[in-house]
Amino acid sequence: MSIKQSISRFFGIETGSKPQIVNITRPRMLWNMLIYFLFRKFNLIKVPYKAINLMVEISTVCNFKCPSCERELYKNELGGLPKENVKLENIKKLTPILPYIYSVYLVSGLGEPFCNKEFWDIVRFFKKFKIKTGYFSNASLITEEQIKRTFDEKVNNITISIDTHIKEKYEKIKKGAEYENMLNIVKLFRKYKNERNAKNFEIGLNYIFRSDNYEDIIDFLDLAKELEVDFVLCTSLITHIESEVDKSFFVVDIENKRKIFDQTKEKAKRLNLGLKLPKLEPTWNNVCDCLWRHMSIFYDGTVCACPYFRTDRDFYYHVKDKDIVC
Repeated sequence: MSIKQSISRFFGIETGSKPQIVNITRPRMLWNMLIYFLFRKFNLIKVPYKAINLMVEISTVCNFKCPSCERELYKNELGGLPKENVKLENIKKLTPILPYIYSVYLVSGLGEPFCNKEFWDIVRFFKKFKIKTGYFSNASLITEEQIKRTFDEKVNNITISIDTHIKEKYEKIKKGAEYENMLNIVKLFRKYKNERNAKNFEIGLNYIFRSDNYEDIIDFLDLAKELEVDFVLCTSLITHIESEVDKSFFVVDIENKRKIFDQTKEKAKRLNLGLKLPKLEPTWNNVCDCLWRHMSIFYDGTVCACPYFRTDRDFYYHVKDKDIVC
């Protein structure tokens, strides 16, 4: 782990990527970070600082039909699927808080960010505040022109969602995806990073652990190294509908997970890849640090500490022997 990644992990301000030290010289943001640092371990109900990171959902429109997606829950249980693109005029309502914010990530949430035609206007707005800015994407709508613009607009990092290195499994998990196209997009990002000598720009891959792919992660790291990405961000599948319960990472035996995690950490270190792993299993006393540094903003303006809890229902992955475990 690099010095920058160690600083990042200590402050709890990033995932697998490196902190942008230059950005913390902004006075109000620096003061906010210092107050956060002083109080971050006390788990206060009311905190004396602003959020450190913003996750902003800018679209609920998607061109994929992934069987495990939360969109399936909305179609089947919650009375209809919202399909909206966030407008720049609404994003501008965040202006009062932005001088205090360290980083903003434009996320897919229920959709794909590039479905929003105002995507680049929104990026440019956040960059006016010298905020570290990144985006998550399934890569399917990204063109070479969009890649060039990513560098032109000085985006700091991108994260492409890839849940396995196996073509057939990838296209089954991400219904509507084309494996070769995704690989080509990641390679183009690396090509332009090298050509523009953009040393601080980072390329990441998002890997969602499932019961049917968790063993793939070891060989997946070889693909990550081959693609010359900078970090791999791993999360666990949030099971939204009953038919997908058996895909939950929670059903995997804890010892198997521990073995895989140990091998993954060792290999990522050997390959010099940034890595963020989820917790091994939910526990009664598990405290998520997102609650004290993070704010998620959904398409309709709803604000929540956790990006996964946009509804008041229990998630299937929280349940063991009919008891809520986290």
